[in-house]
Amino acid sequence: MKKLPIKHIANLANLSLSEKELAHFEQQLGSTIEYMQQINQLDTGSASPTARVFNDANVLREDRTTASLTQVEALKNASRQHQGYFVVDAILDKE
Repeated sequence: MKKLPIKHIANLANLSLSEKELAHFEQQLGSTIEYMQQINQLDTGSASPTARVFNDANVLREDRTTASLTQVEALKNASRQHQGYFVVDAILDKE
C-alpha cells in the first residue's frame, strides 16, 4: 500500500501529532482503507440502493408555541450585556 498522507490530514485539521501518533493513525487509516477495498469487491448488483435500513416513517409532533423567557430574564445571569444583547469575546481573528 502506498504511503498515506497522515501528516497532511493532521495539518488540515490543525493537529500537532507526534511521530508515534502519526504512525498509529497511519496504521488505523490503512486498515480502514483495506477493509473498504474488501467491501468494494462484493457483488452488490442484486441489492437495491437505500438511504436507510428501516422503513419507519418520521414521527412528528404538532408544532405548538409556548411561553419562553423574556429578554430581561434571559440576560439576568449574563456576565456582560449591552443594550439588551449578550456581549461575548470574539473567537475569530480578522485578517
